[in-house]
Amino acid sequence: MRFGEFGCAVAAFGLLAASCSALAASEEPARLVALQQVRGKCANTLHIGRIPSEQGCLNVVFYLEFSNGMRGIAFSNGTNLFTFAGKGTSWNQKSGGRIDVSLLGVGMGKNTDELPAKGYCRFDNLHAGKEVAIACAATMKAGHWSAAFRTDGKPPVEMPLKD
Repeated sequence: MRFGEFGCAVAAFGLLAASCSALAASEEPARLVALQQVRGKCANTLHIGRIPSEQGCLNVVFYLEFSNGMRGIAFSNGTNLFTFAGKGTSWNQKSGGRIDVSLLGVGMGKNTDELPAKGYCRFDNLHAGKEVAIACAATMKAGHWSAAFRTDGKPPVEMPLKD
């Protein structure tokens, strides 16, 4: 798949389809090279600055890797995807990982806004066979956004990618 500068496709709600937005640092469109689904439970609601989200998040998050080195964690409240993205480590079977967030994608499909942000996502070893936490937080002009998720203890599921 090829989209703008940070384009992606996310399997939202069990259906392959929704696309994210772009990373301004890249001249060549980024391709989604890995998409993993993790099931579990939303541990707290998204706090979205001036745009409150009382719905919390759904029982699934997505881990994304792009050809330009960007990685992201995508949460959904049922209406929009909230993708915390930046350069960082991928999920590592031994130690988990961290993403240094530089961009927050908010929206669904081509209606996704890209907000410059500063923050992080942290997660423990998702392949350990136990429940682990995934937490993301970022600050931008529109306020502070955060989301937390607890996995069901099952390993991530690799999702098929469409060209």
